[in-house]
Amino acid sequence: MAKRWKYDEKIAERPIQLIEGNIKHVIGAFAGSPFLLEEWQKQIIRQAFGWVDKDGNRKHRFIYVELPKGNGKSFLLSAIIIILCATEGVHRGENYCVAGDRFQARIIFDTCRAMVEASPALNRAFELYKNSIIHKKTNSVIHVISAEAHSKHGFRPYSIAFDELHVQPNRELYDTLTKGMIKLPNSMCWMITTAGVKNTFAETIHDYALKIKRKVIKDDAWLPVIYAAEDGADPFKEETWAAANPAYGKFIRPDDFKIVVNEARNNPSALNSFKRLHLNIWTGSVEAWIPVHDYDECGAVLDFEDLEGYPCYLGLDVASNRDLTALAAVWDLGGGQYAWHCWFWCPEETVTERARLENVNYEAWVEAGHVETTFGNVIDLETIEKRLIEICNRYNVKSIGCDPWNTKNFAAVMMERHLMPFVMVSQTITRLSEPTKKLEEWIVGRKIRHNNNPVLRWMIDNVQIYRDTNDNIRAHKGKSRGKIDGVAATVIAIHEILEDVEPQTVDEIKFV
Repeated sequence: MAKRWKYDEKIAERPIQLIEGNIKHVIGAFAGSPFLLEEWQKQIIRQAFGWVDKDGNRKHRFIYVELPKGNGKSFLLSAIIIILCATEGVHRGENYCVAGDRFQARIIFDTCRAMVEASPALNRAFELYKNSIIHKKTNSVIHVISAEAHSKHGFRPYSIAFDELHVQPNRELYDTLTKGMIKLPNSMCWMITTAGVKNTFAETIHDYALKIKRKVIKDDAWLPVIYAAEDGADPFKEETWAAANPAYGKFIRPDDFKIVVNEARNNPSALNSFKRLHLNIWTGSVEAWIPVHDYDECGAVLDFEDLEGYPCYLGLDVASNRDLTALAAVWDLGGGQYAWHCWFWCPEETVTERARLENVNYEAWVEAGHVETTFGNVIDLETIEKRLIEICNRYNVKSIGCDPWNTKNFAAVMMERHLMPFVMVSQTITRLSEPTKKLEEWIVGRKIRHNNNPVLRWMIDNVQIYRDTNDNIRAHKGKSRGKIDGVAATVIAIHEILEDVEPQTVDEIKFV
């Protein structure tokens, strides 16, 4: 059987020749000089354009390139979209410069304008306007668009240039544009981005590209190119920097790079940012509390039948507004060892909106059973009641700690109906500091085992720590949209282990 795709060297070299022959540098010390591509840049272009079928149709339609900051992503992307607009012979082709916000999107667009202005040949070929660049011969146009646009439907892009895909708030714009793109033969979507934050839309694209690169799945339409530090590589070694940054030693000067390295070395809160922006490692929140690899090392297959005889302590965090309702169970296994499991709930009607607003794949978590839904658009406490009854009947539950702010009435009902051992735990920093420190100690010391719940993993990665002058600490999510409800519930459960408070009666509900 004849192979469908063949590599055509002439077709592969043509965009390189067009870029180097027509486009000039427009910023910095090289402004005005020809844009001479580095070999690694040429290889990306050759692979993207050079594979065709017998009719000249391109194999690769989605080009996904991950590059750390400073490797010339935006400049390369601008040059490519100019070539796609000017030299493909597509009449009235729509070409879009895209980013998460209008300011970022204009970086590509304004660079395209400057490139056209700097080249006599391109200047003759295009007309320049504030928000569009029009190719005179074909009436093809380069537009600027961002995720902030109110209406994104009805487009038929010939080329899409996604700059910094990791800042897209959700997949709405991506889906709209790419679904319109596939109607046109040889249309292309270029995505050039730095690594971003985990559990976002961009990470789902990264994961898909990585699976193709590793040959886990096959998708001929995709070309994944990923420059990043290897797992476990020392972030402070020069070979790690060079491996992740193809421009290291060229237009990334080692002396300049060492400035950000020193900041990351001396300021732990800057380490995640350094890994993400300069080593292309996907990370959690900027100021991580517990390194997620420590949490991962505590993963295990929990045998829930074996846990039935051990003392069990619960922590309940009932959702307010858009938080998740979380119930944490911690079993004291003796000998300083613990088991840990969390349940999560949200209203069924809010799942899609949560995914859009929080940029997290709630639908997948619901489908996999990691998040349970309750009927309607507010949390149904009857569902929580049924789960609590099931747990209390099965396990040796000693106490159920909860935040009294919005749980006091529910707790009173549960104690009256089912004699459940509730304890109201005031949410002060002095009350929560010791159990928060204990959770950190148990995770880092591998003393607690969990069953690899991805929702809980996401929450661990979202936690930031506030520390007062008395060295009391409290978990919070800072300015992040990410949730930490599972951590909050777990801290309450550990509070119950440490305090071993006698369960209260309905008549004596009080704070501890």
